[in-house]
Amino acid sequence: MPILYPPTGSFTSDPGALERSELETLYLHLRHNYRGLMVSRGHEEGD
Repeated sequence: MPILYPPTGSFTSDPGALERSELETLYLHLRHNYRGLMVSRGHEEGD
């Protein structure tokens, strides 16, 4: 089963409206998804 990555529209375009904890969580989710995408494309080694 393929891994489905969230569309960019599911992430806020106005980070100034977020609380610090929400911003940190969103940032970590973006990093995780980007890394997984790069691994799936063969640009990085996976864990």
